[in-house]
Amino acid sequence: MAADLSKGKEQDREISPNLGMHAYAEANYGDQGDAVTKGGSLEYFEEAGEVVGLINSIPNVAGDLIPMEMALERFTFIVDKYQEQPHLIDPHLESILEQLLKMARDRTHPPAAMHLAFKFLYLVTKMRGYKVIVRQLPHEVADLEPVLEMLTNQDPEDHETWETRYILLLWLSIVFIPFDIPGRRGTSCCYGCPSSC
Repeated sequence: MAADLSKGKEQDREISPNLGMHAYAEANYGDQGDAVTKGGSLEYFEEAGEVVGLINSIPNVAGDLIPMEMALERFTFIVDKYQEQPHLIDPHLESILEQLLKMARDRTHPPAAMHLAFKFLYLVTKMRGYKVIVRQLPHEVADLEPVLEMLTNQDPEDHETWETRYILLLWLSIVFIPFDIPGRRGTSCCYGCPSSC
């Protein structure tokens, strides 16, 4: 009888088309992975390779609702697993952010791919904290125009893509430094400042 129960658990973990998205996110991973110690705390970011695979799959799944939702659900499951120990992602953080930003900036992919990359970026930001992420984002003056362009192309009424706007505004907050923007000459930069400021 016990053998039948354990066999049933193994069969439940197999990924099948009939498996729900939440079950897919947990399939073959159980409650504890190899990175969990006896105390229940994690020792390292064991899903780094899988996260890279999920990021690389963005262009392939972005146009199809079910694979896109499954990839997002799996990414969310992984990120949530490290919510209490977010520092474990730090050795991989720079490369993850670079990949996601590259994917978000790539105009050869459909807009759905950009939005999915920004959803992944939001989840990483939620897990690791915006102060840590802001330090990792590109912050050159040359980034101002592309970030502003991406932001102005967003539909503020589209509630499905709020993560894109959130990350772009966060990014803009570090790129937008006090300097003269063309077309603003002769106007004050803030309330009460002289126009020469």
